[in-house]
Amino acid sequence: MSTVFYRGEPLNTSRELPFVGDTAPFFTLADKNIADLSLDDLNGKNIILNIFLSIHIPECAQSIRDFNLIAAKNSNIIFLCVSADLPLSMREFCEREGLDYIQTASFFRNTNFTDDYGVSIDSGAFRGLSTPAIISINNNQEICYSKRVTNIEAFYNYHDAITSLKPR
Repeated sequence: MSTVFYRGEPLNTSRELPFVGDTAPFFTLADKNIADLSLDDLNGKNIILNIFLSIHIPECAQSIRDFNLIAAKNSNIIFLCVSADLPLSMREFCEREGLDYIQTASFFRNTNFTDDYGVSIDSGAFRGLSTPAIISINNNQEICYSKRVTNIEAFYNYHDAITSLKPR
């Protein structure tokens, strides 16, 4: 079991993140227009997933703003922010904040995503939502970086996720 902390409260998950070298688990999420967005739709592209609890949590909202700044400098990578928030809420947030370089997607109608990616919160008030994590998937759909954010109030570090996608 892994534990993530939010304002001192533990959020438990009983699953592991995908391991580096694994094939990325297939997913179908809802994009900002509530259309299906699957891993196959992104085939051949480098992807960084910013999986977070909710845009209504200030620290998570800030992670999306930070993600957008980094995405602006890395046009060869799809930066996908994923949560259970309704797609329209995420779209409104991005429009209001001027976040043009990221994409958003919701697992609100596909909860298998949280199990397959090891981010499902298993207990407490946030049960059914996702623990924050950063996961890089290369253009061959292979996991290149996988890290759980253990303290939601801490700064998210995207550098290693970006570096993992560079040719060696």
